Amino acid sequence: MCEILAAAWPEARPFSVLLPFVRKMERFGLAGFGWGVAWLAGGSVVGYRRPTTVASDRAGRGTLDSVASTRFLIHLRRPSRLSTTRLADTQPFVESGGAFAFCHNGSFRSHERYRDRFAGRLQGQADSEVGFRLFEELLPRFGEPAAGLREVARRLGGSANLGYLGADGGNRAPLP
Repeated sequence: MCEILAAAWPEARPFSVLLPFVRKMERFGLAGFGWGVAWLAGGSVVGYRRPTTVASDRAGRGTLDSVASTRFLIHLRRPSRLSTTRLADTQPFVESGGAFAFCHNGSFRSHERYRDRFAGRLQGQADSEVGFRLFEELLPRFGEPAAGLREVARRLGGSANLGYLGADGGNRAPLP
């Protein structure tokens, strides 16, 4: 299973503060098949993802070391299927306009039922990306991320530990 870490502070802190925890999570956990981080920057969510380990991604760690934010969402990957270890399958997924980031730890039982529906928007093969696209579709209807996340978990079934980071840093959804 994947590992998820969310951090929130009243004042911006650099990613380097979290890096020792992230490296320990990777070393002692079951991850190591990709990693990513999303953070707040100038009123939107931006992200970084690589289909490698944190330990071996020296350039990425160097780039992120001084990135400062009040919110970070970190995902360390342990895929359900080893055929899904490409960049396109690496999380967290960031909405194209920077409205939010989404990540998943677990296994969605019914993701194949929705794959055709999102075929033109899917870039990888991971069940989590199907969950991301479903959440992206449901969010405007539900208006609050927690309700949208619950609905994704209900529709896709299986196990779902979901992570969300909104551009406002809180729990309100961006409305169209």
